[in-house]
Amino acid sequence: MILTLSYIVTPILFLGAILLTIVHFYVHLRTQGRLCNLIPGPKSYPIIGNLMDLAGHPEDIWNFLNRTSIKYYPVWKIWVGPTPVVTIYHPDDVQILLTSTKNRGKSKIYDLLHPWLQDGLLLREGEKWRSRRKILTPAFHLNNLREYMDCFTNHTNHLIKNLKAESGSNGVIKELLPLLTKFTLNTIIGTLIYRTFRPWLRSEFLFKLTSKGRQYQKNLKVLHGFTKKIIKKRKQYYEETGGKYLDSSISPNKKDLRPIQGIQKTVINV
Repeated sequence: MILTLSYIVTPILFLGAILLTIVHFYVHLRTQGRLCNLIPGPKSYPIIGNLMDLAGHPEDIWNFLNRTSIKYYPVWKIWVGPTPVVTIYHPDDVQILLTSTKNRGKSKIYDLLHPWLQDGLLLREGEKWRSRRKILTPAFHLNNLREYMDCFTNHTNHLIKNLKAESGSNGVIKELLPLLTKFTLNTIIGTLIYRTFRPWLRSEFLFKLTSKGRQYQKNLKVLHGFTKKIIKKRKQYYEETGGKYLDSSISPNKKDLRPIQGIQKTVINV
């Protein structure tokens, strides 16, 4: 039985190794791969790239990326398996990309955000992106942000209070990460980073089978439940006041109120 199993497994592993080798040379010898290899960066290995540097503790990953940023400033690249990741730091380089009308395509990594942000502004492209961006821009006017200064100040003071409570007699906090990850949003961000550097977990099916995937789904329910609750209250206010809220961003027709899920995608996630 063991001998028969080895006859089955060995050819599969052999074919898998050949397939990975073909993919490696295909990626690195085509135009994009050759151009990426001209960009400086840390040493990578065939097939796995820099995954060995990105598979450790989050603090180790952070230190690796920080050292790499300093050593290869202002532009460098790493390979996450067969995928090149190029990082730029100089503001002049960033300006060229952000002001470009051609290079606005989203990276595949953004697909990891879809369960959370759905069809929000961060994930939209083309005409949908421009129309939603136009709606959102006035909300970030300086005069509007001033109204929230008290809220920002209160939350900042609350964070400082927690930091002081967690610090020892010498004023040093040994473990800052557990304090910050008490909040659901930080947990979700950490999960996204965790998946980014583990290509095999980019599959939603495989990720949902892991403990982090199950926790991620629970956190999403908390966030989406909160936004739906706020939207429900605003819809009620809209109906009671005859349309003083959401007129400009949702529908000019007061009788046309979309379902909560539709409003959530249009407003909360823009």
